[in-house]
Amino acid sequence: MARLIDADALYKEIERIYDEHYSNSSYKFIHDFFRAILRRIRKEPTVDAVPVVRCKDCKHYVLPEEFDACGRCTNGNICVSYGSEIYPEPGDFCSYGERRSNG
Repeated sequence: MARLIDADALYKEIERIYDEHYSNSSYKFIHDFFRAILRRIRKEPTVDAVPVVRCKDCKHYVLPEEFDACGRCTNGNICVSYGSEIYPEPGDFCSYGERRSNG
């Protein structure tokens, strides 16, 4: 499986390294090298991807001990998003995922 990266962040980091360490170099090949890298990053294909919230990190994901306190019984974890009751695994995700606050 291909790994996805933030190409814009990589581009900025390479620019930063160049500016801090190599921009004053008298060697033409160093400048050509960095320009080639930056050009290559811009030419790479992109995908429309967004980070997902896994069920275990979602505010709609309720553990059995939390759910039982509400007077209902379940044999596993439950998702109570938008009135539905489904039983996802901790690594699952859906389009309704909202990260649980740590506070």
